[in-house]
Amino acid sequence: MSDPLKPESWHAEPGVCGSCIAWRPTPAQPGDEVATGACRLRPELGRVPATLKLCDLYKPRGQFVYAPTAEKDPSRRRKTAAARVLRRSSEGELVPDRAPPRTAAEAPATRPPPPRTVDAGTDDAAVLRRILVELLANEVSSVRRDLHPRFEGGRVTLHDGQGDAVGQIKVERFFELLDRVKGALDELEEAVVRQDPLLPLVPELVGNIRRMQGSLTTFNFLFADRGDYFSGKY
Repeated sequence: MSDPLKPESWHAEPGVCGSCIAWRPTPAQPGDEVATGACRLRPELGRVPATLKLCDLYKPRGQFVYAPTAEKDPSRRRKTAAARVLRRSSEGELVPDRAPPRTAAEAPATRPPPPRTVDAGTDDAAVLRRILVELLANEVSSVRRDLHPRFEGGRVTLHDGQGDAVGQIKVERFFELLDRVKGALDELEEAVVRQDPLLPLVPELVGNIRRMQGSLTTFNFLFADRGDYFSGKY
C-alpha cells in the first residue's frame, strides 16, 4: 500500500470504510496515522478512519451504481397480477382457494345468499364472547419466535403508582404482542435498507428504527433464542 494518509490508497481495500462510496475524506489532523473522513450514511460517527470495518450499509466502490428509475408513461398501466387467495382449513392450515368474482357477470348464477343469523347453540352472551375470544386467539396466534420455557404459563401483572396490582395478562399473550412489534420493526428496517442508501432520509430512518429496537431491549429476557433479541446496534 502507498501512503496510508492518502484517501485513494484505501479505495481498493475491501471491507473498510475507505473503499465505501459513502465515505468522504476530510483534511488530515496532527496525530492521524491513516486517512480519515465522514460517512454520508452515518454522520453521527463524526471522523471515521479509513480502516474502520464495513457495516450493513456498506457499498463498495466500483460495484454499486445508482441508476434512477426512468419516468413511467402514465398511459401505459401495468396489469395487476391475480391475487392469490388462501383460506384456513378445518385443520388450521392455509390452503389455496378460488378468488371471489370481480364483477356481477362472473358470479355464479345460483349463488345462495349469506345467512342473516347463525345458530351457536346458546344465547348466553358470556359464552358467545368466550367462544369468539378463543377463536380469534387461535386465528391470530402466529408467534414466529419462541418464548423462554421459564416463563411458560406465567402472567404479567400491572401495578399502579401505589404498588397495587390492577390487572394481569397471560405471558404468552404479552409475548405474542411483543413478537408482532419485533416482526414489524424488522420488516420496516428491511424495507428501508432495500432503498438507495444515498437517499437523504434512509440513514435517518434506519437510525430511528434501531433506536426503537434499542428501547425494547428490556424485554429480551422473554426470548428463548438470543438471535431473536431486540438490538439497537448497527
